[in-house]
Amino acid sequence: MIIYNFTQLITSCIAVKKVTRKRVYQINFAVATQICRKFFGKNVPVAEVEACIAKNLTPMRNLPSNPRKRRNTNPRTDTSFFYRLA
Repeated sequence: MIIYNFTQLITSCIAVKKVTRKRVYQINFAVATQICRKFFGKNVPVAEVEACIAKNLTPMRNLPSNPRKRRNTNPRTDTSFFYRLA
């Protein structure tokens, strides 16, 4: 829980550069957590940790315009009992 809170604190201080691209980017929290774990083990400056976290960005994707159509099925009617004929 300490690593999570520390990572939240560090990532909230980092400003993501706004670049004119197709998507909006956010910080990859999983990679940020790994970087913060390495920070606790070694004596690394905070500015270097923030620079490493700022490099790892992921695009925020929109929801699909046509979501998948789900088909509700009953497992009892889906199974075939032809193997019992033998």
